[in-house]
Amino acid sequence: MRVKVACATLLIVVVLLMLEHSTNAEKQQQHGIGIKKSSLLLDPTNEIKPTKLRKTGRQRLNPPRITTETTVMEPVRTTPLPVVPYKPEIISHSLDVLFMIDRSSTLDVGLQATKCLLHNLTSYFDVAYYKKVRMALMSLDTNDKLDFSFRRYQDDYGYERAIEILDTREGVDNYVGRALTYAHDIVLDPKGGQAARPNVAKVVVVILGSPSKDAIGEAARRLLSQPYLITVAVGHSDALQRELYAIAGDASGVIFADSIEHICDMWPKIHRSMLERLRGLYIRPLSPLKGFRLGMAREDMVEVAWKRPSDLVNYYIVRYRPSKMGPIDTYQNFTINIGREGAVQLPNLEKTEYVVQVRAYGLNQTSPTYSMKFNMACAGVKLDIILVFDTSMLTDDQFDLARNDFLSSFVNGFLIDSETTRVGIILYAEEARYVAPLSTYTEKSELLWRVNELDHDVGLRNTGAALNFAYFHGFEYSRRDVLKMVVVVTSGKSSDDVTRAAERLKNDDTLLFHVGVDMDTSEEDREIYASQPDNKFYYPVSSYMELGSIQIDLSKTICEEAFNYYNTLDPPLTPPRNVQIDDVQNTSFKVTWVIDDSELVTGYELSNNVTNATYLLGKRRRSFMLIEMLPGHYYNISICTKGYRKSSPKVYVSTKTELLAPVDVTAEELTPKMINIEWASPSVAVIQYKVSLLFRQSGQVLKALYTFETNHLLNTSIIMLGTQYEVQVRAIYPDDYESGPASAYITTDLPIPEEFQMAQKDETKIQLIWKRLDFKQHSTKHFLTYAVKIYDEYGNLIASDVLFHNSSSPFSREKNLDQFLYTWIQNLTPGRQYNATLQACLHGLTSKLMMIEFVTRRIGLPIDIAILVEISPTLQYQEVIATRDFLRNFVTSFDVENPANVRMTMMQLSNRPSRKFSMNESTNRSMIMSHLNTLTPVPGSSILSPEKFMYTLETAFEDSRSGIPRIMLLLMTNQHYSNLMPESDNELSDRGITSIVVQMAHAAESPFSNQSIMHRYVLGGFHQLYYAVHYVVTDAVRAEMFPLERITRERELIPSSLTVSEKLSGGGVLEWWAPNEWPAYYIISLEDSRGGTVWRENITMPRRLQYAYHFSSGLGSESNYTLVLEAFSKDTTSARRLVTFRTDKQTKLMLKDQASYEETLLKSKPPVARGSSDLNQSRNLNHSRDKRGREGAKEKIRDSKHLVELTQKAKSCLMAGCNIVFLIDSSNTTRTQEFVSLKTWLKKFISSFKIEAIDKAAANKRRQAMRRHSLDRLHPIATYGVGLSIVQYAERPRVVLPMMNRLTRKQINRHIANMRPAGGPSYVGRALNFVHGSILGSNATSTLPTKDIVILITTGTSSDDVMASANAIKSDGALLFVIGLKHSTRDLVGEFSSEPSDLYHFDLETFRALDRLRGRLRRGVCRASQRSKEGVSSKEENQTKPCFFCKGSRPLQTPRGLAGMKGEPGNAGLDGSPGLNAAKGESGIRGPAGPPGPPGPPGVCLSCPKLDNEVENSDNVLKKRSVSNGRGRKSHSTSLTELEDDISEPRGPSGPRRSLLSLRGRPGLIGPTGPKGSPGQPGPKGEDGSGLEDMEVVAKRVCQAMIEAHQAQMKDGAPTLTKMLDSFHVVQNTQDIPLSSHESNQEENGDTKVEAPSWANLVPGKMKGEKGEPGKEGKCIVECRESHRSKRSNSVNSSRRTP
Repeated sequence: MRVKVACATLLIVVVLLMLEHSTNAEKQQQHGIGIKKSSLLLDPTNEIKPTKLRKTGRQRLNPPRITTETTVMEPVRTTPLPVVPYKPEIISHSLDVLFMIDRSSTLDVGLQATKCLLHNLTSYFDVAYYKKVRMALMSLDTNDKLDFSFRRYQDDYGYERAIEILDTREGVDNYVGRALTYAHDIVLDPKGGQAARPNVAKVVVVILGSPSKDAIGEAARRLLSQPYLITVAVGHSDALQRELYAIAGDASGVIFADSIEHICDMWPKIHRSMLERLRGLYIRPLSPLKGFRLGMAREDMVEVAWKRPSDLVNYYIVRYRPSKMGPIDTYQNFTINIGREGAVQLPNLEKTEYVVQVRAYGLNQTSPTYSMKFNMACAGVKLDIILVFDTSMLTDDQFDLARNDFLSSFVNGFLIDSETTRVGIILYAEEARYVAPLSTYTEKSELLWRVNELDHDVGLRNTGAALNFAYFHGFEYSRRDVLKMVVVVTSGKSSDDVTRAAERLKNDDTLLFHVGVDMDTSEEDREIYASQPDNKFYYPVSSYMELGSIQIDLSKTICEEAFNYYNTLDPPLTPPRNVQIDDVQNTSFKVTWVIDDSELVTGYELSNNVTNATYLLGKRRRSFMLIEMLPGHYYNISICTKGYRKSSPKVYVSTKTELLAPVDVTAEELTPKMINIEWASPSVAVIQYKVSLLFRQSGQVLKALYTFETNHLLNTSIIMLGTQYEVQVRAIYPDDYESGPASAYITTDLPIPEEFQMAQKDETKIQLIWKRLDFKQHSTKHFLTYAVKIYDEYGNLIASDVLFHNSSSPFSREKNLDQFLYTWIQNLTPGRQYNATLQACLHGLTSKLMMIEFVTRRIGLPIDIAILVEISPTLQYQEVIATRDFLRNFVTSFDVENPANVRMTMMQLSNRPSRKFSMNESTNRSMIMSHLNTLTPVPGSSILSPEKFMYTLETAFEDSRSGIPRIMLLLMTNQHYSNLMPESDNELSDRGITSIVVQMAHAAESPFSNQSIMHRYVLGGFHQLYYAVHYVVTDAVRAEMFPLERITRERELIPSSLTVSEKLSGGGVLEWWAPNEWPAYYIISLEDSRGGTVWRENITMPRRLQYAYHFSSGLGSESNYTLVLEAFSKDTTSARRLVTFRTDKQTKLMLKDQASYEETLLKSKPPVARGSSDLNQSRNLNHSRDKRGREGAKEKIRDSKHLVELTQKAKSCLMAGCNIVFLIDSSNTTRTQEFVSLKTWLKKFISSFKIEAIDKAAANKRRQAMRRHSLDRLHPIATYGVGLSIVQYAERPRVVLPMMNRLTRKQINRHIANMRPAGGPSYVGRALNFVHGSILGSNATSTLPTKDIVILITTGTSSDDVMASANAIKSDGALLFVIGLKHSTRDLVGEFSSEPSDLYHFDLETFRALDRLRGRLRRGVCRASQRSKEGVSSKEENQTKPCFFCKGSRPLQTPRGLAGMKGEPGNAGLDGSPGLNAAKGESGIRGPAGPPGPPGPPGVCLSCPKLDNEVENSDNVLKKRSVSNGRGRKSHSTSLTELEDDISEPRGPSGPRRSLLSLRGRPGLIGPTGPKGSPGQPGPKGEDGSGLEDMEVVAKRVCQAMIEAHQAQMKDGAPTLTKMLDSFHVVQNTQDIPLSSHESNQEENGDTKVEAPSWANLVPGKMKGEKGEPGKEGKCIVECRESHRSKRSNSVNSSRRTP
């Protein structure tokens, strides 16, 4: 019954379909229109019903209706209606289709029918923009030319248009054989130039309507012989069926239409035939992959390569994993596209054995899997390998094949460098040639280059001579204790004896490998050629083509033999320490250990005694998780170290696994009151389960129950929304043993992450941070993720990231961030606004969205940018808006508010270019944006000439700064940039201009041959401008990072420290430091406020470090002026600096300090400033980098010598290369008058270091190195000078002088004079943090011969914590001096400053004590600036100088080994000068002084004539000498500078002779030196001398008494011997001697020199501890005095030298 019903139903369906078809046919007849045969067209009526394609969106065309010349309609041809209509498939895989059509017919109807067929066939091809189906078309006539090739079109529209424009060709015949040959040889060949693809199936569709004029049999057979090609032959009209069968190969590929009118109806049959024949291709199995090679790229990366197969391969799958790490390590898979098999990199590998599997995949088939193993420990093995290669019988092709397939791959198989593996190559025939010596090519790239350059010789095969050559010459420079190997590749018997040469190598412990190419080698020959056993060292191959196949095995054997050798060497490796077992579970536990890092260690071997499994672990491992263990079992684990020595002894540790808990516990919320819990049984021994429900946070048990099933439906009213729960399931075993819980967690409402914020912001990246959701002890927290997304202001997704809950947290000193997560978002555009969103995701659930807004930091680099924009009138409004947005985003990326950073100008190009804003106006961002918003299209750019363009460009950069990168951004919206820009890009780079061109065009055009293609962007649409901003900004930043040569030259030519000062006589003085490169001449010009030039002068000055130029002319009253200083080199390169000032009504310079230039020079006060030049040129922008180029012991010693040399040339005690930071308290605890006194003291103190002289010496050193072309070999610190910074602080720190070098004394004093009290509370800790982070930064000095010094002067207690800040700054290597005035740091002595506190911490009561501290503090700073405790110049330590003290600050010289008096340290001797004695007798006193005369020069050296050329030194390098004190211990001596400074330090209350010795009046004129007096009587024998400290105290007092006595008595005439001796005895009995008036005046002027009196030879020249005998006047003293007098006579009036 059912069968009858089905048959009836089928019959009804068939009848209905036939009725519908007949109805459609009648409609077609009613609407038909007759047309001529000569104008066959597609019928536009309803007869042609387009059918929309579901995937491609294109339309299928029905065949055209054809009529006769009359209006009578031709009967419609009807065909049987199929029961099941054909449903074509869209071909969307890679396929090359070639259509070969017959165009010999003279009827247009044939061409139109062919077009219809092609349209319908191509409708079912997925073109996919050049990646899937490609098509080509050609004719069958004699013209060997394609209508379009495979590369011509990339989309459906292109193919449609190409088919539509096909036309007929009259008078042509078909030459099918020739066409098939051309298609086989050219069109379908990947090397034929028509873009046919390898490894892609080919389809040839031949449409033939007439017989061929030539034979097609052979051509068709050649075409069909291709393995992955099918043909479909379509015939109509007069086509011969035998030709169609010859083309198609069989009947399944032949489709014949009875007339040309019905050829379009054949497209379903053609499509079906193509698919069926393609299926046959895609089921063919793929061949195994061949030609594998393995190369060591890095210590943690290898490269795998193989030959590209000829099969239909779409892609490869490469997977790899450690071979002996157990099941914990799974395969890592990645896909390789076809064509990328030449070098597949496997990164981040450990030093252990790996297994690699490679498989090829086609459309429906796969190749067999190729598997290989390699050991990454081979990357670090030390070997010396020589490859001896036989070329005696090789042809050129064979040698090229062997060189490319074997020699290169053999070299690639090792990590070649001078420390690990070295490979040498010897080619031989009749003679051996060492073409790649072992010690020459120690880099792989160099050796590969050498291999590619090799040629070969032919002739006799002298293998023995080649082995002898390898023995005597190959290993000539081999390394000791490194395994040597020789690999011999030969293809036949040797023409000479091989036995002795091979035995010689073997006896030398050299391993010998033999590769025999097509060589029938006997067992006896193998024993000769190869080391034993020969089965490991002998590799036979059939031909040179197969040499590459042994590369992997040969390299593996070499590595194994190397390990066998090194594993026998002693001593054994160090075993692991602190081996522990953690995280013990029922089936797993983790083994951890600790070991010191060593180059000899390659990994570890771990094993257990239960399963006897062994795991080989990499070197970087410090823990290993063992899984799949048996529960409740004891395990004994052993571990040892493996490497390039004997393995270490094994270390054992044991543990026991736990009982099995239920697994795969899941909890699912079905309803707000119902939870479904499921789990899996861990073992058949479980008898029941215990299920518990707990609060997640508190762990409180809400409900517990028992069940025998592995699931449970928990329905309870205690479940609440928005709560986290934990479900615990325990397995209960017999005897009520209960396992640990297996937990699952469920959240009824996922909480929102809190504290989502931006932690750090940079120009192109930000750090987002948020608090983790509180999931403590969450065993499934790996499934809790956080999704971060970044959107721009238009809502475009810019970046995204997903973090797991257990990701690492950032480290912060301020607060604990362990509960926080963070992520870095990279590649953002500077200055752009973004939105960041955050969502938590857990098991498919997401929390609510968190969103924050942020703006990236703008770029603040010193660059000058000129924007040249052309806006065409043909642009649409939206395109103009896109152009404005591009410029607005570009400008927003830069910090234009700071004039010291980015400056911009914009020119709009037309026939008359216009400036929108200049560089001087670019600091107003709102003004720039208003100009950008008003940009409109302007015509005329097409007639802009290149000359006018260059003039416009020069106008744009007329206000640019010297030494600052100049960037031209050229935006062309219509005209091509090559029409305007110079042909050679050097014309711009020679001007210091970096060009960035953004060209709007639909297709890129080739630039001129000489134009650089760097920084060129050719965009196809205006929407791409938004994405081009990031790259354009990046190019602008790179122009500053890598400046052009012109910019570098300008920086060397820029004058520094440019200032202007006022003169008393009118006008001013322009002062500057010479640039690094000596200019040929200068041009100085004065410009008024309107930009006009008042005067201009070209001057040439002699070479010196500092210059002064006096000017007075051209100044008007109450005007603003700019002085321009330009320096020019010999090649006309120039650089300029500007300084501005204003005049008053009397045309005098209006400056802050009204002192004149002359007064500044006389009083040594700060210059009366001035307009100052840009500080950025002298500021050390990257202080840490500039001072530290290289690190190492040799460089450190050599640089120390350079620093000592600079210090000595400057005659200073401060070590060159150091940094000094003064931190001054300006809070309300410092009164105004006290602050003024503090500034005065600071000027004097800084002036005493002679920083300006050190900087001059450093500048000269740099110029000397530049002149000798040795600047790159000189450490940067050697030319650094001294860095100085001054910061005052109260509630907030304020920079008075940023960290700078190349400072003059005037500049320093000027900055100090500008200091003002700030008031408010004192925050010392905040100020120290500011100095640590902003001034010194990362300027650690642990590897430098200098120290960074911070001097803190405070007047009150701090309102914040100072200890943490002080410890932080000291931990980075800086030394901290603390001076607490008003006893403000009394409670912090010993804790605050550096150690020892008696040298670094001074707690004073009054500001007057600060003056007395200056000398001691200066000595401490000088010592602190030197890292070595032996002083800056250890070379001069052993040089003996008989001077006791000399003029200036010569070091105090005392002979060693003299005993002193035992007594309390620090007390003076009882009688006389303690321990003082001349050479052999005391010197006499001078005669009476002559009449008063002009003031004399400073004092003279009293002893050593060889120091006369250093008389003018006032400061010299401190040397720490070892002398013997009274107890025989060593103590450090000091210099005269220290002696002079300590004279001003009172030692107690005022003495009785104060009024006599300390008259404060101004000293009178000194008369000429009197005649030489008679020698004095020897004094009584003194008592035993005191220690060095006592000597210093007494010497200071003696000198001070003599100076003051001399000055006081000069008014009364020459001093008498009695008065001098009285003064001398007063000094011995006085404890407090104040400052003399002479010294006070010098201190006020900032000069720390102390002139020695003319009769200073009273002071003995040597010291002894005991038994000082009287003697006559020393010869050294007499000679020194006479030598000094003769020298002074050359520069002083002779009347003053009259004896």
